[in-house]
Amino acid sequence: MKINQTIVNDLKRCGFLYPSPIQTSCIPLARLGIDLIAQSKSGTGKTLVFVICSLEMIVEEIYDRGNFDLPKSVRALILIPTHEIANQIAEIIESLTSNWKNFVCYRAIGGTKVSDDLDRLNQAQIVVGTPGRVLSLLEWCHLKTHSIRLFVLDECDKLMDENFKRQIDRIFHYLPANKQMIATSATMTEEMCEYLERYMQNPSWIRLDADQPSLLGVRQYILEVEGHVLEYLNFESKLNTLLYLLRNIHYNQCFIFSNYQTRVQYLYDRIRTENFKVAMMSGNMTQKDRHESIEMFRQQKFRIIISTDLTSRGIDIDSVNLVINIDVPIDCETYLHRIGRSGRFGSSGTAITIVGRESFEKKKFFDILQKYNLKPNNLELSSVHKLWDLQFRNENDSFDNDIETKLDYLLKINPIYERIEKMMTEIDSDQWNKLENFDHSATQSTDKIFPDRNTSKPTEELATESNTFDDLKHSNKVQ
Repeated sequence: MKINQTIVNDLKRCGFLYPSPIQTSCIPLARLGIDLIAQSKSGTGKTLVFVICSLEMIVEEIYDRGNFDLPKSVRALILIPTHEIANQIAEIIESLTSNWKNFVCYRAIGGTKVSDDLDRLNQAQIVVGTPGRVLSLLEWCHLKTHSIRLFVLDECDKLMDENFKRQIDRIFHYLPANKQMIATSATMTEEMCEYLERYMQNPSWIRLDADQPSLLGVRQYILEVEGHVLEYLNFESKLNTLLYLLRNIHYNQCFIFSNYQTRVQYLYDRIRTENFKVAMMSGNMTQKDRHESIEMFRQQKFRIIISTDLTSRGIDIDSVNLVINIDVPIDCETYLHRIGRSGRFGSSGTAITIVGRESFEKKKFFDILQKYNLKPNNLELSSVHKLWDLQFRNENDSFDNDIETKLDYLLKINPIYERIEKMMTEIDSDQWNKLENFDHSATQSTDKIFPDRNTSKPTEELATESNTFDDLKHSNKVQ
């Protein structure tokens, strides 16, 4: 049960040469029709898990029918919390299928007239959208669900917001009972577990480095500035520090996060006057302007983008290697998502949070860090110019003196590295087609994750001794 060679070729053409650990763990299970919840850090490749499974499902159906025309009905529905993530996922799918005849990925997002695009929706095989627009399409009877075989909740922790949950509950009533579900998230809560179990069939959890939720390639720093009783003076002090950082740190591209739309606009105006090439993103912008901003940033026409948490999740831009929080995020999950904009897929990056000395926000920030036992290094303005070297060296630990630690670090932040030696001896090997052999150690039942939780529905464990696809296929987990 290898991945179809057409899809493998498309993956390689788009630069996806090797599967990441989360893909290696999830894709074989997902292709068996098992409901999955995948928890892994930002930037580790969760999106490609459900994208590959969606495309593989469509290709298998074509071969089963013996008719090589693509189906003219929706096979996969992917829900995401923001327009920007929807556009990004759709672009990945469209890139992979650019050589497929008559393939349509429909974007169900606000800001466009549904009536102008109904023909495209009626020909779509995959729909990617936000809960509000998808629900509207269902209620207007524009989106037919009888043929949906895969339902995906991406950035699931954000979709657990109360407004989204009400919409998702209504969406579930339109979906067929025999669908497969995949949910992905960088963080996981007991509430999320209980909610998903209402709709999933004995889901299996794939958790990679759950005890280390931040990316190993991201160096985290806290930079204290002189605090003031008056908030506007406190913010001006932080702004002056921000400008100093931008002038003295070597970086490719940078995300600057603020909690407030008004501050994003103010920062944008001020930083532009300092002759920086800068873009902005906030919820009070039109959908068209937001799309243009993120695309121009992606094309590196701007080095800096100032944003609310609208872009803290799911936006993949490989050239970003610096994140600055000018406001302390509202919670730990938001912090992890913010800093995850750098250090994508094994690269290195820097995250700096600016706080006022002896301020309430400093206490709030340390409360946030305590949840996952995160320990950022202190950064002084006098050492900012050395930050480029500090990305790879921490003087407070034994990293430089411990060869085994350094090797372990390299293996973790670069999952390709450990496969190189084998590839050198097996020239004809294909890593994507070897996904039938995978490690079950990351697979857990929800009861193991939350052992104290009362549940009336027992969750079976996958056979941990199965080492191949065929072994797993005959395990008692598969119905």
